[in-house]
Amino acid sequence: MSDRAPTGLGRRRSRLSEHETAERMLEAAMAMVGRTGLTVSLDHLRFEDIIREASW
Repeated sequence: MSDRAPTGLGRRRSRLSEHETAERMLEAAMAMVGRTGLTVSLDHLRFEDIIREASW
């Protein structure tokens, strides 16, 4: 057996629950709106950016 930390697939986090994923995405979207300001629409928010920010 090796004393080294796992790499590759062994380092992956476990899958988030649907609820936790939704919570993270909502928190990320709210943080982005907080930084950019609230406008009449949410057209300035890209779903890809929300996903990226929620993946912390």
